[in-house]
Amino acid sequence: MTDDFEANFHNIEKTIFVPPLLVRDYTRGNPLAGKYYGTRTQTVILLDKNGELTYIERNLHTSDDLTEEPMTQRFDMKIPYEQ
Repeated sequence: MTDDFEANFHNIEKTIFVPPLLVRDYTRGNPLAGKYYGTRTQTVILLDKNGELTYIERNLHTSDDLTEEPMTQRFDMKIPYEQ
């Protein structure tokens, strides 16, 4: 894959991770649209048989600044249930 959106459009449906792809003429149709298209967030949810849930979310990009460091958040909780 290259960083060009149109050159890689056919590859998007084959992956769960899309690296930032530059969208040509990104302001023409929508002034609020970003400069890049790609995976912004990755989420993992783990639940064990005892109701212990772990939710992990990693924000890869929150803006068009590709130099920002990813931010990871983790939440652990107990899901009540009756046996």
